[in-house]
Amino acid sequence: MICCREVVELLCDFVGGELAIEQCRELELHLCQCQKCLVYVETYRLTIRMSRCLQDKPLPPSLADKLRALCEEKRKDV
Repeated sequence: MICCREVVELLCDFVGGELAIEQCRELELHLCQCQKCLVYVETYRLTIRMSRCLQDKPLPPSLADKLRALCEEKRKDV
C-alpha cells in the first residue's frame, strides 16, 4: 500500500502517465482513501493546466541580470 510520502515522490510520474500500471492502481487506491492526497494531486494538476494558459513573455533584462547574479553567488557557496 502506498503512503502519503510515496504519493509526493511519485507525483510527477503519476500525473505524466509514466507509472507502472500496478503503482498507478495503488496510488489511485490511496487517493480514494486519503482526501488530503487527493486535494494535493488535484491542485498539482490544476497548476499545470493554469500554467499552460500563461503567455510567454521574456524576463525584463534587469530581473534576468539579478537572477544570474544570484545563481552565481549560490554556485560559489557550494
